[in-house]
Amino acid sequence: MADSDPSQGTIQDPPAVIPLSVDDRVVGTIAIFSTLAQKNKFDQVDFELFKLLGQHAAQALVAASLFAQAEQKLPGLEAFLDLSV
Repeated sequence: MADSDPSQGTIQDPPAVIPLSVDDRVVGTIAIFSTLAQKNKFDQVDFELFKLLGQHAAQALVAASLFAQAEQKLPGLEAFLDLSV
């Protein structure tokens, strides 16, 4: 839907769906249902922003899941010192 007006998107037909992926594995999506009226098309910079957003948001979701599984305890300094070797 790159050629249509993204400000006219709907819930049934969003102008952009951004995959949230970690190591080529999709862990979720972000749907953009419409944009502001002055945004009448997506440019290459928009697609680069979507790509960065998808990568960073996916990593945040995975980190939040691991944090919850660890009973919301942060690793101690020793865990990081072991990584430096």
